[in-house]
Parts: sequence; structure tokens; C-alpha cells
Amino acid sequence: MSTPNIQDILTSPRAQKEFERLSAILDNRNSQLHATEQQLTYSEQKLKKAVKSYRRLLCIFALGVGVLLAMLGGAA
Repeated sequence: MSTPNIQDILTSPRAQKEFERLSAILDNRNSQLHATEQQLTYSEQKLKKAVKSYRRLLCIFALGVGVLLAMLGGAA
């Protein structure tokens, strides 16, 4: 009983078709991953902008309350 040659197995038409199938699957997954990374980057940038706007609004509100308290405290 002889053992099959590994090189012959790897170059067989069946192995080549399997390699092409797996390569196509990998290419598809890579493109999905790339699209997901782009979406996450966009969402991250959007979230950072929203947090910055929220902090600015909170700062303006706190400043307004501080001015109001100073005016009321000065009147008393």
C-alpha cells in the first residue's frame, strides 16, 4: 500500500476547486469586515460629535445657572 504524494493531492482539481471556494468565502468575509469597520468608524465619529455637543450644552447651562445664582445672591 503506497501513501499518496502530498503534492499530487494539493494540485488535484478537487483541491483546487476547494481552495477557490474557500478563497471566495474569505474574500467575502473580508469585504464584510471592511464594511463593518467603516460603519463603526462612522458611528464612533458621530458619537464623539454628539458627546462634544452635549458637553458644550451642559457647560452653557451650568454657566447660565451660575450667572442666575450670582444675580440672585447679589440682590439679597
